[in-house]
Amino acid sequence: MACGDDSSFLHGTLVIRVEEARDLPDMDSSWWFSSKNVTDAFVKVELFPVGVKVAETKVVNDSLYPIWGEEFRLLVCHNAKNLKLTVLDKDMWNAQPIGWCEVSCLDLVNGEKVDDWHELRVGEGEDVQGSVRLGLQFFAKGSLDTDSTKILPSYFPVREDNRVTLYQDADTPQLPVFEGLTCHDGSG
Repeated sequence: MACGDDSSFLHGTLVIRVEEARDLPDMDSSWWFSSKNVTDAFVKVELFPVGVKVAETKVVNDSLYPIWGEEFRLLVCHNAKNLKLTVLDKDMWNAQPIGWCEVSCLDLVNGEKVDDWHELRVGEGEDVQGSVRLGLQFFAKGSLDTDSTKILPSYFPVREDNRVTLYQDADTPQLPVFEGLTCHDGSG
């Protein structure tokens, strides 16, 4: 569903798979020469125009061709224009941006899987250095009800025809506020 100004209303499950990057610049060796001290890359994913961080990968140390292979399944309910992925270099005290790319949310609302390499822009986006491979797919609310393999991971596997009874407290004293109330089946 589109909402003016090129944004989309995302209500459902957004699957983001951050696979790998290639041709990243060496961010660490400029001040210290070492074959082991190269870029320590990780990826931060933000949803715009809100600007909220929705995912972050682990750090892959000392690699200009990092492989993350991480998948994030997110419940979203946002008016969103794009996803911004920023590749950063983890340093001792902070993280230095390496490059960024954006994916329009209009490309996701149809539910088709997007799996592609995206060039990383440097600074204000004029220069390009390196690229990142992403897999993205959006499932609208209600579309996953019949396919249990695509829902959010849980501790127990999904089963059908189960009954769950929830109890607040087995030893609730008879309080005056509950006098005269009966259960839905008429018992007291």
